[in-house]
Amino acid sequence: MPDDNGVSLDTIRKKTPWLLIGVVTVLLIFVYALRGWGVIRAITFPFYVHIEIVWGLIVGTVLALGLRFGVKKYRGNTDENTQSTRSRVTNDPIHTAFVLTPYILVVIVVVALFMGLGTIYSQQAVIEDTNPDTLDAMHDPVVDDPRMLPMVTSDTYADNNMQMQTHTLSDTPDITRYEDRQYWAYSLEPEGLANRISQNQAGVILVNMSTMDTDVEVYEHEMQNGKGDWAHNSHDWNLYNDDYFVNYGDTYPVIDEDTGELYLVTPFTDYELEFRFPTFYHKPVAGGVTIMDSDGTIERVSHENAQNHDLLEGQRTYPYELAKYEVESQRYTNGIVNRFLYRDGVPEITDVEEEANEQPFYVNTQDGIKYVFVAEPSGEGGGVYQMWYYDAQTGETELYEPEETLMGPASAGGYVTGNMPIVSWDDRITSEPIPVSVNNEPYWMVRATPTSGSGVSFVAFVHAQDNSLVAFEDDVGVEMFLAGELTEGDDVEDMGTDAIEVEDQEVITSTITIIQDGEEQEINIDDDTQVIIEGDSGDGDGDNDEETENAD
Repeated sequence: MPDDNGVSLDTIRKKTPWLLIGVVTVLLIFVYALRGWGVIRAITFPFYVHIEIVWGLIVGTVLALGLRFGVKKYRGNTDENTQSTRSRVTNDPIHTAFVLTPYILVVIVVVALFMGLGTIYSQQAVIEDTNPDTLDAMHDPVVDDPRMLPMVTSDTYADNNMQMQTHTLSDTPDITRYEDRQYWAYSLEPEGLANRISQNQAGVILVNMSTMDTDVEVYEHEMQNGKGDWAHNSHDWNLYNDDYFVNYGDTYPVIDEDTGELYLVTPFTDYELEFRFPTFYHKPVAGGVTIMDSDGTIERVSHENAQNHDLLEGQRTYPYELAKYEVESQRYTNGIVNRFLYRDGVPEITDVEEEANEQPFYVNTQDGIKYVFVAEPSGEGGGVYQMWYYDAQTGETELYEPEETLMGPASAGGYVTGNMPIVSWDDRITSEPIPVSVNNEPYWMVRATPTSGSGVSFVAFVHAQDNSLVAFEDDVGVEMFLAGELTEGDDVEDMGTDAIEVEDQEVITSTITIIQDGEEQEINIDDDTQVIIEGDSGDGDGDNDEETENAD
């Protein structure tokens, strides 16, 4: 039966397969040519990671075609009159769609089933490869290089030191090590379309994480294929074109302290194809890192070799996205049924609300850089169920399961705000609770900052068991407490006015000597003492000059 243009639907059906082949071919060419574009990758790459989707489409289509063939064979031949009637009906597009609906549903059901099974199989395979060592206590922190400065304050410090009109800071910083210190690192990216096309990444801004004070270094170094560059000049575009079938993590800068060269380092996750009835699936594994120099040359280093690479000493090379996936997979340790029904021994990673910086916690310990995941028990509980430590280079895993109930990270911030009433919390926030061990005692290290991010008001330590609280307004107090040398912090009822008590030491005060008419008098003063000097200053005017000074 012809349509309004004189072309029958039967003719269209015959041409449809060739039309589909042509459309798919053009689409594949388009995708391949633009595979470095982030939008294309965001659409296509999940089909590779979740290969079970593709396999489900294939199996579902075969089943649907088999079902269709079976139905037609079952109906058998019909007489001429019935065949003529069916021909007229099947030329109706609505009827055609109605007939095809069951077969489309078959494909959808198979794809959904394979997706669910593939995800579970992948996580169960990861569990088999994760064999954590057991810890009796938390790792001790590095005292002289603690993570002191939160990201919200670092953002302000970096922005205040940004002087380039044609460039802007990256939206979020990464963490790198430079001169044996931890730094927040911001890329200096071209701003605006015209600058992104004509210019390149101009370097990085580094903000010292191990001090509350402002310690910022602007490192200008042009990258030919940098972050924020336009299209084929960008760092990501070139990585995707170099090897499309790996999952790239967050990129961070590394400065070679011998040559001054700036590199962009990106840990990546590779995938191993496995089969478990009835579907194929991908198991993620650590692949290694890419190292891009300022000329855009890419060096790929395997996971094993990255641990001994001179440039990467002390840097993170294990993808923390993979580490998080491995910890989240522990939900299936006791089986699929337990995961969804009984939920016994099911850990949950819960990020602190309104925190831009999600888990894992990046902690510098005496045993190296660690990713720390704090898992709560499944359900309404908010305490610490498990702490997972991942070596940031090797990926070696350790598990700490506290015998006593420990306060969770979200509760730690709330405890600080609720127990320091002298502080006005209208314009302050707590951020980035980090688990630390002090004298083998578990603490949450919490920063309090103005909402503007203009500085750090103080750093508080909340005991995760007895909820005791100490706080410090300077680096020295924090470092001495982490070293176990302080018994108390600044008075939480009046921050900064009471002297810090030092274990086995006397409280140090200042002494001034006043000489008047040949007589000497010594006076001890503390931080709040005001010294008022009255009398003739010797300027010959006979007046009493006054000077008021606060002792520091």
